[in-house]
Amino acid sequence: MIRVIAFIIILVSLPISASSNTRVPINGQLIQFAKANCLYQYFQHKNYDLNDIRNISAGIVQMSSLAPETFVEVSRLVKNYEPEVKYKKDTSPLLVKCFTLDSDPVFLRKINSLTHGE
Repeated sequence: MIRVIAFIIILVSLPISASSNTRVPINGQLIQFAKANCLYQYFQHKNYDLNDIRNISAGIVQMSSLAPETFVEVSRLVKNYEPEVKYKKDTSPLLVKCFTLDSDPVFLRKINSLTHGE
């Protein structure tokens, strides 16, 4: 059941290209990876099975033209990311950040600096 939910969450959160020739922009690839990595960290914390989410993350890295070290840096950014957002008491802050990082200007600037050296 957890695998199905995780797969659905990932599919909904990742933009789908209309054509196989269409490539996701580099920052889009990093955001996709950041979301998948964030869910990986949440699942790891909850002791859920990590095989599917690990395969999704690996696929994003393999399909990218960026160096693997860039994705290691994104993983560090995600791990240290703490959104300034209010959430309900029963919601895990580890899960909340997975749904806020792609719209947080501070996080997006940090992602942008990885590819533009700012």
